[in-house]
Amino acid sequence: MVVSNGQENENTAEFRELMRESVKTFKIGDIVKGKIIEIRNDGATVDIGYKADGFIPVHEIVDSKGKLKVKVGEDIEVLIQNADSKNNVVQLSRQKVERIRAFENVAKALTNSTPLHGEVVSKTKGGLMVDIGVQAFMPWSQIDIKPVKSLDSYIGRHVKALVINYEEKSENIILSRKQLLEREKEVQEKRRNEVLKEGNAIEGIVRTITDYGAFVGVEGIDGLLHISDMTWGRIKHPSEILHTGMKLKLKILKYEPESGKLSLGLKQLEEDPWIKAKEEFNEGSKVRGKVVNITDFGVFVELKPGVDGLIHKTDLSWDRRLKHPNKYLALDSVIDTIILSVDIEAKKIALGYKQLLKNPWEEIAEQYSTGTRVSGTITSITDFGLFVEVESGVEGLVHVDDVAWSKKVKNPLSSYKKSEKIEAIVLSVDKNNQKLSLGVKQLTPDPWRNISKRHKKGDVVKGTITGNVDFGVFVEVEDGVEGLIHISEIEGKREMDIEIAPETYNVGNEIECAVLNVDEMNRKLSLGLKILHKQKEKMVIKEYLKTNEESVSNIGELLKLKSNGK
Repeated sequence: MVVSNGQENENTAEFRELMRESVKTFKIGDIVKGKIIEIRNDGATVDIGYKADGFIPVHEIVDSKGKLKVKVGEDIEVLIQNADSKNNVVQLSRQKVERIRAFENVAKALTNSTPLHGEVVSKTKGGLMVDIGVQAFMPWSQIDIKPVKSLDSYIGRHVKALVINYEEKSENIILSRKQLLEREKEVQEKRRNEVLKEGNAIEGIVRTITDYGAFVGVEGIDGLLHISDMTWGRIKHPSEILHTGMKLKLKILKYEPESGKLSLGLKQLEEDPWIKAKEEFNEGSKVRGKVVNITDFGVFVELKPGVDGLIHKTDLSWDRRLKHPNKYLALDSVIDTIILSVDIEAKKIALGYKQLLKNPWEEIAEQYSTGTRVSGTITSITDFGLFVEVESGVEGLVHVDDVAWSKKVKNPLSSYKKSEKIEAIVLSVDKNNQKLSLGVKQLTPDPWRNISKRHKKGDVVKGTITGNVDFGVFVEVEDGVEGLIHISEIEGKREMDIEIAPETYNVGNEIECAVLNVDEMNRKLSLGLKILHKQKEKMVIKEYLKTNEESVSNIGELLKLKSNGK
């Protein structure tokens, strides 16, 4: 042990005696353990197990800001530097021990490839200087996996890195945070692929909440928990059941390692309520539920959490002129419905609402029996007929064929106007399809009824030509009754050599013809000209013979004379 030169005094001799009497022996450079027993302005007194106390200078127990790094009662390691025989104190160093231990840790970290923690204290031209107990250098290229644009943001940060090079003699230490991050990423990805398998249960923390779902932190990545996978029931927004920072147990629905996309499910950890729905909901049963959604096409009713039924808009009201579904039911209202059908595989239940209400068409069928005379207002005119409202909510159709008996009017609807009041006869009522058939022409007798009594076969009738077609000529012999002169009857004129001018068959002309056949059931009347021509021919011959019977010997001669104009 080195002591100061000079004359030994009584105190020095006593100190040496104390040292000799010490239980422990030591030498300069030893590292020993001690306990801080006092902290003064100039340093700290340490009990190192000797009869003489040790002392650490104040600059070794405060940080750069002057804050104490130790406290009374703390156990620390110190290096014996010297003995102050004058003051009976052993000079100690804490910093040298820390430096020795730091280099030991560096060597061990390099050998075992374990990371070290440190604080970035400054930047250099080529990288960062990191305090890991001693100064170490981290090259720019070894800071991060991604390219680093600026070093300033790292100053003051605590980092973890691997020792990739250590020269003991020169005490040069090279660190790499990049290699540590790559290693951790590889380990993490390996773990992810093992943990994030479809069907696995896992815990996560809600990071952010959106309108369509929530992002949950799982194994270092954020997975999407879609709103549709949160609960078997219905919610309007994820915030109804989740909040940021909430811990959840989830099920892995899908994981794509390449893209890092992770789909999570919460409701999948519970039994699908549709599994037991077949036992609980039967066709024809009356059920109560809550209106949870109203759309243009119908109303969704929650029968139990996770099981909805749909009331189609056509099953909301018996009124054919349906309004928007929100005019019949309100959101969140509790209603009774009847089950129309159940499809467990498709997870669909069809519900009826109007089926629990009285069908007004039951009364309509009784009130408007066939043959009843009604009056109403024309609500619309279409190519196929007139729609007539006979009372509020009850509309009937007058088909174009039931407007008039006569066929001579090309557009029988042209004489009617919207909002016009008319009378009609009820032809039929279809309460199931809510259809009321009306007729206007039925207000007057059917002209075809008993027509066979008015027009018998062989009768000569006069009529007006209503149509001229390739196969013949249509003739109206009375109002609402048309007959057909077939082309074969018209062409017969050549056989008799009787000239008929073409304009004879123009529409609107009057014509005389004979009744060939009457089919009252099928409303067909066959007319002809041949028989009429023969009758006229007989009359001509009869009259001619009466005046010229002495000069004509036979019929052939008579016709010959007629053809010669005599």
